[in-house]
Order: sequence, then C-alpha cells, then structure tokens
Amino acid sequence: MFGIGIYRRGEMPGTLTAEWLDDRMVQAGTTAGTGFAQNGPQTGFTGDYDITYQSGDQQVDLKLTIRETGPNFQLAWYKDGSLIDEGIAFQSGNCLILGYQST
Repeated sequence: MFGIGIYRRGEMPGTLTAEWLDDRMVQAGTTAGTGFAQNGPQTGFTGDYDITYQSGDQQVDLKLTIRETGPNFQLAWYKDGSLIDEGIAFQSGNCLILGYQST
C-alpha cells in the first residue's frame, strides 16, 4: 500500500490536521480521509504525536514520529508499538506534503 497526504499546523500548539489518500481508496472510489494529531511539539513539525485517522466510518489511532533530515522530513507511523508505515515529506508554507508506504 502507498499513499499521499498533507499535514497542516492546527489552531492549537502541538496539533496537526491531516488529509490523506491511499491506493486502496482510489481503487474503491472513496474520498480522502482526515486526521487529527495532538500532543506534539509547540512549534515546528519535528516530534512525536498521537494521531487519529478517519475514513468513512472507520477510525484508527496511531503514533506518528516526524524527524527533520536537512530540508526534508522522514515520517514513521506505529500501531501498538510496531512500525506499520514510513514516509517522506517536504515543507510548503505551514504544511508538510508527504508520501508514504507500508513497511
């Protein structure tokens, strides 16, 4: 599985809003999902978050880690302590534009 997404800084410090789309959603003809991350750093993107993603009536809670690598970012998503997805991103204004794939 692979996908794309965007994270925007939330209205409250330490939060992000998300929109995402993966290849399964495209094949099924469904719309992009949404997400909300909290408990992150007060400024910037780099740090650890608790994030909840939603698509239709489905919801999943994950841990998200964002690490800065020069001008870009590496991302990792964990469920129950196990790495499930990895991604890369770049910053555009107050957003991170990202791509990811399952591990």
